[in-house]
Amino acid sequence: MTAEWNQSLSVNNPLFDEQHKILISLIQSLYKNPDPQNISNCLDQLIDYAGYHFTDQEAFMLSIYYNQLVNHKQKLPFCLFW
Repeated sequence: MTAEWNQSLSVNNPLFDEQHKILISLIQSLYKNPDPQNISNCLDQLIDYAGYHFTDQEAFMLSIYYNQLVNHKQKLPFCLFW
C-alpha cells in the first residue's frame, strides 16, 4: 500500500497542501525503494521536513489566534522534535 495525494486531503491552504504533498512523496520513497540506506535517508528527511512543516503550521495557527493550538499539539505527542 502506498500513500497518494488526492484532493480529499486538501486543507484549503496552498502552502500546507504543498507541504503535505512533499511529506507524502517522502513516504512513497520508502515503498518504492526499501533498501536500508534509502529507508534511513527517507526517515531523516521525513523528520527534518515534518519539523519544518510543524513549525510553519504553529506559526500560522498563532497568526490567526487559533484557540485550539494547545489541543492540536497534544494530539501529536509522537512529534517530539516539534
